[in-house]
Amino acid sequence: MADHDDRNGKGSNSTSEPRVTPLGGNTGVHIASAQPDEALDIDFGGFIVSLGTSCMVNLGKYPNPETGKLELDLDAARQVIHILQMLAEKTRGNLEDDESQLLRTLIYDLKLAYVEVKG
Repeated sequence: MADHDDRNGKGSNSTSEPRVTPLGGNTGVHIASAQPDEALDIDFGGFIVSLGTSCMVNLGKYPNPETGKLELDLDAARQVIHILQMLAEKTRGNLEDDESQLLRTLIYDLKLAYVEVKG
């Protein structure tokens, strides 16, 4: 494994600390990479379901995992729905049938929930 610069710019082979990757060209901003490679294993269905869950939290349907409370953020919910619609458009013809059906159903269900909450 190649050396990676840590926050101090010193190389490190240690696996006990997360790798730090500069974000863009800004040397003052860093993001930590996930520890195990298995944590990066996610399929398309899992990804869009996680977005859907986030939307339901923003619609106050599920408790916020950080606060344990039901919270309402219609703007954030609408943004997630738009992201899912964009993904549907950009991936049209490139998804497996079950992935495409999941995405269509998820968007439909989230739109229904949004309209229900918005009134």
